[in-house]
Amino acid sequence: MNNIQQKQNTEPFLRLLSAQRYSYHQAKKILIIRFSLSLLFAIIGPLLILNFAELSTYVAITAVAYLLVDVLVLRNIENNFRTNGAKIQEEFDTGLFELGWNEICTGNRIDQELICDYSNKYKAMYSDETLLNWYPQALSQLTLKQAIIICQRTNTWWDSALRKSMGWFTGICLTTLTIAVFYLFSKDSNILFTVLFSLLPLYEIALDYIRSQITSIQNISELKTKTEGKIENVLDGVEPTSEELRSIQDQIFRNRSTALFVPEWFYFFFRDKQEMQMNHSAEHYVNAILGE
Repeated sequence: MNNIQQKQNTEPFLRLLSAQRYSYHQAKKILIIRFSLSLLFAIIGPLLILNFAELSTYVAITAVAYLLVDVLVLRNIENNFRTNGAKIQEEFDTGLFELGWNEICTGNRIDQELICDYSNKYKAMYSDETLLNWYPQALSQLTLKQAIIICQRTNTWWDSALRKSMGWFTGICLTTLTIAVFYLFSKDSNILFTVLFSLLPLYEIALDYIRSQITSIQNISELKTKTEGKIENVLDGVEPTSEELRSIQDQIFRNRSTALFVPEWFYFFFRDKQEMQMNHSAEHYVNAILGE
């Protein structure tokens, strides 16, 4: 038996989850700001060019200048919040799983003062009830190592399903926009190229987002294969070693700290269905391990 179910709902672990949620929320907010500003250029730029042709050069220069600000400033702020969130989530997981902290992979822990600050800011907006029972209750019947590998498999599946949907959605939107631009402005090559310059910030963010989702899905696919292989070993009576679990956890952290987010509205749209599927999958593996 293990005590993951009891520990995850205690105050220290709820504090970590709330701090993680706040840090991720801030990173997502920066990503939304980046997308919004790039969309502003994508909408206003062509309108200015069509109505005030003499401003076309200024529109293109402004778009390129903003692109530099986005890459050098806004992206770094977003990355910082995302990395902090991944480290806090790592502290939550390693505390529950009793795996220890891998400083070589993860770096230094987040200061407790920052965790407290993030947690308080999150709790000022949301209830702790949304953080209860982070991992399925059915896992309480297993040994600690058996429960860990199912938790790790759950984490990989959840990420992969959402990212596939969001990657396709972003790709379809970008393709539609590109076709529309060439259809509307192809008769005048000068206007077409100027419009494309005004769209550079949007293309940069969207293509980087799609690339991130593809890379993340590939990483998650490898992790999913590894975790399912370990679960098959458990069914054959062989539990994973602490070193194997630590190695999988390192890969999960690296993916969390580098992959760009799925927007909140997209997450909540699919949440109920995916939580049901996640709990069903966990119960399936628990029953298989217990021989029920």
